[in-house]
Amino acid sequence: EDVTLSIADDAGISVGGDCSISHSTTGKSSLNISLYNNAFWTVGTSGHTTDDFTINYDAAYKMLFKLYDNSAVTVYGDLSLDRANGDAGQDCELNQYSTSHVTIYDDLILKNTKNTKLMKYTLTDNAILTVKDDIDFSNAPAAQRLQLEAWSSSKIYIAGNFVRNSSHKYGVLSCNESSTLYYNGTTQQQEIAANAGDGSDSFTYANVVLNNTTSSAPQFTMEGISEIRDGYDLKFTDGIVSSDATHYFKILDNATVSDASNSSYVDGYIHKIGDDAFTFPVGDNGYYAPISIS
Repeated sequence: EDVTLSIADDAGISVGGDCSISHSTTGKSSLNISLYNNAFWTVGTSGHTTDDFTINYDAAYKMLFKLYDNSAVTVYGDLSLDRANGDAGQDCELNQYSTSHVTIYDDLILKNTKNTKLMKYTLTDNAILTVKDDIDFSNAPAAQRLQLEAWSSSKIYIAGNFVRNSSHKYGVLSCNESSTLYYNGTTQQQEIAANAGDGSDSFTYANVVLNNTTSSAPQFTMEGISEIRDGYDLKFTDGIVSSDATHYFKILDNATVSDASNSSYVDGYIHKIGDDAFTFPVGDNGYYAPISIS
């Protein structure tokens, strides 16, 4: 039979060290975990980045973890979502809705080490995901096995880097509608992930905000080519972007850039597609020196 755990109305679970959820039944049993109305789940102790939360799905059916109504998950170490079964079973999902918050003080690790099914993390309806280190896709066995999606005014904050396996760049980042991705690191040379992946996998940006507060430039480097699509904005808040002829932002037709200044601009190449008036947010040696076309 299915197993259901529901937490609601300011109630919650606090674990002082590591925490693990494992779903390993061999029958057609789903595990459904839901947090409602300010419910919370806290793993670890502040400052203890080795206090990890592992959700291990090694079953023959399905697991869903859902957050609603300003509920919150806080992990002081890694949050690891591991789809580890063989070819049987259904997809495994973590879904955030309605201003829910997930805060991870180390890495978000998405794993799908053995399965042909999907491990999917979805944010919608003003949900917020904050990752204070890396988002790791490196344990994907093939294309379309690990997905992170953002919809409907949701926000993703990443202080580290997106990590994909160097031998096969699998993993899908899909940012849509009015969602925003914040690169908000505090160390030098935070890497802006390129769109291109392997197989049918890729990274797709909606709105992007650059806000790296370290004092040492360049605060950002480019992994490759990163496109800002029609109707979306690249906002410069803090941090200088180092780019070159093969590693740069491409601003597509009807996309915009905003708020470049002496503390945040592109030092190098940036491409613009289309026939609109545009101000290139470029500079050098600590000075913003924009170039405009009409």
